[in-house]
Formats: sequence, structure tokens, C-alpha cells
Amino acid sequence: MPDNPSLFPYQTVAVTGGTGSFGWAFLTHLRHYFPHVFVRIISRHEDLQVQMRAAFGDDHISYLLGDVRDLERMRLALRGVDLVVHAAALKHVDRGQYEPWEFIHTNVIGTYNVLHAAILNNVQQVVTLSSDKAVYPINLYGASKLTMEY
Repeated sequence: MPDNPSLFPYQTVAVTGGTGSFGWAFLTHLRHYFPHVFVRIISRHEDLQVQMRAAFGDDHISYLLGDVRDLERMRLALRGVDLVVHAAALKHVDRGQYEPWEFIHTNVIGTYNVLHAAILNNVQQVVTLSSDKAVYPINLYGASKLTMEY
């Protein structure tokens, strides 16, 4: 697939949870097929951002420390963005049973913050990642992702 802007009409893409496994795969795909796109990697993992920068460099990529729990940070991070891919989440099912508020705050309130910041910044498109565990959830993780979908 050639670098054809009409196939991917977004100029600036932000990825929350951008240093996670999805973020690495998505950035690899964008760099390979659409190197003209500016990408903002947003995560709270400084070490993983350093590793990602070493792997991908800085050309058309910025690395922003931030947490989806912080509405003001999301508002600033999403300024001038055309597409947000919201991949930030707490995912370990067993941890959700022991620290439910952390999962609710990140997976539910964090998603609200991303959506609210996107609206404030007139972002064209937001894509959120969910989980098969959101279908008939039997644990807090699944319930938090189901709630995030609403």
C-alpha cells in the first residue's frame, strides 16, 4: 500500500496508551504505510517512551507523558488532532478485583476524559478499543470496558 493520504485522510493521530502492545503495532503500521502522518504517543510510561523513541525516532512522532485520568492533560494533548485512537486501559483481570477504583478511574473516567477533550478540540474521529470481556461481563475489567462503550 503506497503512502496515499487519501487512503488515510488524517494528518495528526493521537494514541492513548501508545506505548502498549497495540500502540507499537499501530505505530509500526502507520510508519510503514503512511509516513506523512504526525503521531502523538500519549502514555504515562516514561521508560517505554524512551524505548519507542529509540526504535522509531522523532520524525513525525511526538511522545507525551500523560494519563487519561487527567482531563486537562488530555485537553492539551489532543489539541490539533484529527484522529484519536484510545487504547489506554488497565487490563489485568485479577488486579481489577483487588483495585476496582483504579480500573473504574482509568477505563471509565479516563475514557470520558478522552472523549470530552476530543469534543473540546473538535477532533474528527475517536476510536476506542474494547474487549471481548465486555460482552456479558463476569468481572470488573469486563464491566469497566462495557461501561466505557456506553
